[in-house]
Formats: sequence, C-alpha cells, structure tokens
Amino acid sequence: MGLVARGVSFVTLVVIAGVLIAGGALYIRMRWRRSPQACRAMIAIAVCYLAAGAILGGWIVRFIAPASSRQVGVQDSLGGAGSLGNANLPNKFSANVVGITDGDTITVADSAGRQEVIRLAGIDAPEHDQAFGAQSTEHLAGLVSGKTVTLDCENERSYGRLICKILLPDGKDACLDQVQAGMAWHYKQFEDEQSPANRAAYAAAECGAMKASVLS
Repeated sequence: MGLVARGVSFVTLVVIAGVLIAGGALYIRMRWRRSPQACRAMIAIAVCYLAAGAILGGWIVRFIAPASSRQVGVQDSLGGAGSLGNANLPNKFSANVVGITDGDTITVADSAGRQEVIRLAGIDAPEHDQAFGAQSTEHLAGLVSGKTVTLDCENERSYGRLICKILLPDGKDACLDQVQAGMAWHYKQFEDEQSPANRAAYAAAECGAMKASVLS
C-alpha cells in the first residue's frame, strides 16, 4: 500500500507540474503579443526564482540530508532503532564495553553482539609509545571494561570511529574522569563542539590534574 500511495502521489505531482508549465507558457505567449517588454520582465523574474530555488535545494541536499543520513548510520551501526535506549535521541544508546584500545578508544557491542569502535569525545590520551600511555589505557579499562554504558554520540566520525561521551551506569562521565585523573588531556582543538558546561568542566579538570601533578 505504501508503494502504491507514493507512486500515485508522484504521478499527481508530475501532472500538476505539467499543467502549471503549460499554463505559464500559454499565458506568456498571449501576453507577449500585447506587451513584449512586460513578458521579458516576467521571464527574468521567473529565471531568478528558479535560480534561487536551485541554490536552496542544493543547500538542503548538501547540509541537511547528510546530517539525517549520519543519524540513521548511528542507528544502523548498532542494529537499528531497536537497539537504542531512547527513540527520540537517535545518537544516544546503551551498549556493553568489550574492548579497550587505548586511553581514548573503546569497542562496544549491542545485545546481538554487533560491535562499534568508539572515540571518547572531548579528550586526547597518550599513545602506547608515549609516557603514561599504558597507565591511561589501564585507568580507562578500570572505569568501563565489561560495563553497560550510555553513549552520547556526535554526528561526525574520527577515522571511522563514532565520537561519543561515555556515561557510566552511575551517570558519571568517563571521558571527564580520564582528564581528572591526569590520564588524558582536554582536546581543546575541538572544544567548540562541546557544550559550554562540558567545555568548562573539562578545562577545569585538566587544570586540577596539572596542579595535583606539580604538587605531588
């Protein structure tokens, strides 16, 4: 029924568009005999409106449609809308942490075992070959490994990984905890993408960790 309804609707739109075009052409032909200058003005205005519509349509396709497809991609990557914690928040869902790559990257799985690599939002942790790389990974593992966490994700990806804030079962922010413990930096290069509250909290946590390191 849905396909038939959509087909009829499309045909109806084509017929209406054809009638409007034919009617407009006939009107211009009639008016042209009486006042060619007025017809030229009408044609110029029509061309301007057509160009404006094309630009607006291109903007919608370029910026709005990709955002919608990215949100759908977040759902599909973890088994569709059925695996989301809240249907009204397509970028927020729950999953089980099954792997720790480093201090800012984990792997999660949904109830069907489908996995997704997650980049922790708002932070940057040392690599394995950098100082405290192993400690950062170990600290994150202690926070999230084997737990069911809530992921609040952005629409963008980093090297194929979803970018998400990780909320522990008690509601604490694991990304912020990494910074507070001195195991990650506040990722200031992308701080404009954070909410003002998160930006301030992460910056304060980094300052506190740096002072604690100096005092110790």
